[in-house]
Amino acid sequence: MDPAGADEPGILERRYEGLTGGPERRRTFFLVRKHLGFSINEWVALPWWQQRLYTDLLNEQLALDAGEEPEPTSDQIATAPDALAGLGFNIESPTPASE
Repeated sequence: MDPAGADEPGILERRYEGLTGGPERRRTFFLVRKHLGFSINEWVALPWWQQRLYTDLLNEQLALDAGEEPEPTSDQIATAPDALAGLGFNIESPTPASE
């Protein structure tokens, strides 16, 4: 790129977006720095599975801290009646025993 054109309208914004990866990635960089202490360079040096491990558990912890119930993972067994009904099970309320 010609250095004289580097300050044209929109050029810096496109460079910023390209370098930072967009809003979602910037949010991830911010949260892992704030809560886990990783710099951007440390974070990108981690293998993908370690990044996923940290972000999955960080999201779960942030939800708990906000008073929300975290989404069940695929290996958890749903036991709440609403959750079972959402999986397609027919849920019948128990009928009181006749005296």
